Amino acid sequence: MTGATPWERDLGGSESAMVFVARALAARGHDVQVFTLCDRAGEYDGVRYDTLEALDAQARVRDWDVFVSLRFPDLLLRDVRAAVRVLWCQDVLDHHPVEAWLAACDRIVVVSEWHRERTLRHAPGIGERLSVIRNPVALDLVPADEGKPRAPVLLHLSRPERGLDALLAAWPSIRARVPEARLGVARYRSFHEPRGSQIEALCQDMDRRVAATPGAFLLGHLHKPALYEQLSVASLMVYPAEFDETSCIAAIEAQACGCPVVAARRGALPETLAPGAAALVEPGPGMRARFADAVVELMFDPRARASMSARGRERARLHDTRAVAEEWEQSFRDSLVERLAVAPSGPTAAAWPAPGDRFWDAVVSRLVGTVRVIGHHPDLPDPAPELTRRGVVVVAESEGTVLDWGGLLLATDPVEWLHGITGARVLSVLPWAKGVSAANIPTPAAVASWFDGAEEHGLTAEATSENGTPARCWLVAWTPGQLRPSRPAANFARPTPRVTVCMIVRDAADTLRTALASLLPIADEYRILDTGSEDGTIGVAQSFARDTGARVVIEKETWPGDFAVARNRSIRDAEGDWIVWLDADERLVGAERLRRYVQSAHFNAFAIRQHNQIFDRGHTQVEIPFRALRNGMGYRFYGAVHEHPERALNQPIEPWTMAEGVDILHTGYLTEAGRVRKLLGRNLRLLNLDFERYPGRLLSDVLYLRDCVNLAWFDQRDHGQLRPDHVHALRAALHRFEEVHMPERGRYYHMGRKYYDHGLALLGEGVESRVRVGGGDADERQHRVRRPDDAVWLAGSAARDHFFKHLGPA
Repeated sequence: MTGATPWERDLGGSESAMVFVARALAARGHDVQVFTLCDRAGEYDGVRYDTLEALDAQARVRDWDVFVSLRFPDLLLRDVRAAVRVLWCQDVLDHHPVEAWLAACDRIVVVSEWHRERTLRHAPGIGERLSVIRNPVALDLVPADEGKPRAPVLLHLSRPERGLDALLAAWPSIRARVPEARLGVARYRSFHEPRGSQIEALCQDMDRRVAATPGAFLLGHLHKPALYEQLSVASLMVYPAEFDETSCIAAIEAQACGCPVVAARRGALPETLAPGAAALVEPGPGMRARFADAVVELMFDPRARASMSARGRERARLHDTRAVAEEWEQSFRDSLVERLAVAPSGPTAAAWPAPGDRFWDAVVSRLVGTVRVIGHHPDLPDPAPELTRRGVVVVAESEGTVLDWGGLLLATDPVEWLHGITGARVLSVLPWAKGVSAANIPTPAAVASWFDGAEEHGLTAEATSENGTPARCWLVAWTPGQLRPSRPAANFARPTPRVTVCMIVRDAADTLRTALASLLPIADEYRILDTGSEDGTIGVAQSFARDTGARVVIEKETWPGDFAVARNRSIRDAEGDWIVWLDADERLVGAERLRRYVQSAHFNAFAIRQHNQIFDRGHTQVEIPFRALRNGMGYRFYGAVHEHPERALNQPIEPWTMAEGVDILHTGYLTEAGRVRKLLGRNLRLLNLDFERYPGRLLSDVLYLRDCVNLAWFDQRDHGQLRPDHVHALRAALHRFEEVHMPERGRYYHMGRKYYDHGLALLGEGVESRVRVGGGDADERQHRVRRPDDAVWLAGSAARDHFFKHLGPA
């Protein structure tokens, strides 16, 4: 597919929408590039088309302002440097992990208000990241309305699984009453449909049926001008599909061509079609007969069709590609402003155009009071506090060096830059040079001579600083007063959040270096709180800092007897935008992927799977604690043991999601003997302290029950009977869980229910109960119960789930 495809062959609505929007954005002065299943790479209407394979290669050397993925969220997981990432959805999202997608993108764009409401029913937490932008139609391709009578032709334009079978079933009734009517069938072929697929077989079968149907004929695969020509002379577009359209571009195109629509009242169609521009038939039993009646009535009422045609053309103006491109542009501007508002503490450089530009005024309003001027041309007045002088460079508080000589900017810092030089040309990107300062930077002329012709190379040079992080030096040139205000979008690189790794350690010399090394791809700073090591742990940390160049801050403090207290002390002075906490007997796997997750503007925490290795039991236990937290939000740890971060006691951090592809390997419980020692010698004592220091902590109930169940299991396995003190502790834990969490109260119920059932079994109490509701796909609940109320709840829970799954609202 290329920018010429709509004029050459059939093209689906979503793909044609992308081509038309790209073309319109390029016409508005934007630099637009499309990566797709491209057979002829090149420039079309000012838009560069290339293959998907080329995306990975260019992503290594390009920084884009905005990266938009049409329909495929997996593309957002690629290593693409862009200030803003957008997912453009065209499909119903009921069975997709929409909230998790926001870890990879800043905004999700849907195509109708109906689409938005349906998505929010499925994922209610994404409202602030969800936008509606209408699908476009290329009005410049629509034939002029010449007022000629239309032929008695009805058109079906969609894929055959969308209502063609119902239409062919209703056609004999229509033609019997309107003998002169003819039915034309056109369709498109999806670029993502493999040859020999089920859909292709269905198309061939439906083609045979159409060919065998009196009065019906195949139009085949039409390019856009031919399709619009057919719509401009036909009497009706007929679409009896019982399918939830999110927009229906075919209906938009029909309106633009003045062709009235008869369709099922489903999905977004009542929103897409203008009032009075279509006949919408209620779906359900008898719809085919009602549909045929609506078609026949309109075929005998040319005045009604003419009125519907005029209303449809008027509605289509809202979908004009130029108007839709303006909506996309405004969405980009808003998103760029938002990215600056949540920019990390690393440096932010920008060359400001003249005051009065709406986009930059919005940026300035967000940044005033949060930045300081590092340097500016001596001929320019001091820009503070308004920060709107053309050519001024501003940088957030950092150790970077920024110098500005009349339009030539050299910026250095061992982190990626968020840069915004509108109308600039990048001369080169150099490795970061340690020690560069105002005293030893040469004159502008000398610097420029070094890079004669370097603009041909673009953003190609990269390097690694002493601590292993990516490092660049941007040499950028622009002419003050010639900032090309016709180019609406600024040029921003996506901000790179800084990450502080926080650890509490004691006598961890054997494992600490492995833990620290696993974090190198993400750590901008290590903060290590030592609580009394006597085995050389501090020496290991110091040698790691020397060998790798990493910034390691080591502090010492007496063990406070409470893990939450120690953990809060360890994060108190963290300077990063994000905090990742780890123990010395753990190792982070997939740290480079976590770097992408913490670029999210949506989530405040990421859960990471923690795999507890237990060699002599032959398996691994998995937990999912929040291990990456946005800094500066006031989050604190709670729990004398098994501590966990929260907004406040029993108030979880939100929004959050899983960091898929990132794992923690925990080797602190390699043997059951060591695990039992920790349970008996530390955990139970600290859990009892936990109830005193953090009264009402709901998570403590579950963790106490878990440890009591584990101790009872060890007793039974090793001694054949339970110790009396362990029986007493287990009974107390079960009673507490019943009183606080049952039946099915609070977010920790499902986490603790398996331990509750296991605890009753170890004590020989309660009975196994199973409730099954339904037939082959029945809903079933199986638990151990010891109270009559629990049995009643079990039956009601299964019945409730079955009702909502099979009988409740869609």
